[in-house]
Amino acid sequence: TMRSSAAKVVGDLQSHGYSILRDLVDSDLLDRFERTMETLATAQLATKGITATASEPLIDLLQIGGTYRGALFNMFKHLRIVQEMSHQVAGHLDLLGFFDCLSQSVPMIWPSLRVDLPGEKTYLLPMHQDYASTKCHNAWRLWIPLREVKADTGTMAIVSGSHKLGHLQHDTSDPNLPHVPKSRYEHLSTKTLELKAGDGVLFDPLLLHTSVAGQGLRIK
Repeated sequence: TMRSSAAKVVGDLQSHGYSILRDLVDSDLLDRFERTMETLATAQLATKGITATASEPLIDLLQIGGTYRGALFNMFKHLRIVQEMSHQVAGHLDLLGFFDCLSQSVPMIWPSLRVDLPGEKTYLLPMHQDYASTKCHNAWRLWIPLREVKADTGTMAIVSGSHKLGHLQHDTSDPNLPHVPKSRYEHLSTKTLELKAGDGVLFDPLLLHTSVAGQGLRIK
């Protein structure tokens, strides 16, 4: 039943710190997202007189960098297609009974979009927790890859059960990339996620996780 499924998800979150959810975004929306990003990037490059040379026009667009790149990311999360995907995800969680199971009578979905360019490691995140950037004390994180992810294409690795360690002190020697030293979690199992496009991993903001860089020429 929907209720028992929600109970299993909550049980996974409590026991392991995460739960894998399948088919949160359907193929039609994923295809429309791909077309939207290609159309947007191609049009923006044309206005700037830039000829695309990378495998995807969005790569050339983001490589402009600077404040322009930051402005693009602020705009991406307000794209209609991103909002539609957010509504679909919320609907799936509602049907699952997730909000009811947690007594969240006024749920909020806060979408964002991450783009990792091939060969670019500047923005890859080391092992960390998300509590500092979480909007409220009873929020959950949900990462949904919009393309298939695995070790060679780029993905995310998680440390199962690490949420039980509580709030961990991060090494801030590089203030842009705070991280948790390996000695704090090396006794736990690290899992590299393999998900198809539209699947998601729902996780506790205290769960340790890190970026896994892709090896190919496509955007992650």
